[in-house]
Amino acid sequence: MLTDIQHRFYNISRIMDCVSCDKCRLNGKVQTRGLANTLKVLFLPDSRKIEILKQMSPNDLVSMV
Repeated sequence: MLTDIQHRFYNISRIMDCVSCDKCRLNGKVQTRGLANTLKVLFLPDSRKIEILKQMSPNDLVSMV
């Protein structure tokens, strides 16, 4: 199930590459990345959540906000 969700978000990100407006493309990619990271953390077992959050890059954390 998790790999299926990751595959769908990858496809959404690829579709965003076709958007002609740079601001719209950037906004869509940031929102998609934030949603994907949030779902990744939610689907992890509780014992690994803190570990994964500490490993995330600043860009990942900003996109989640």
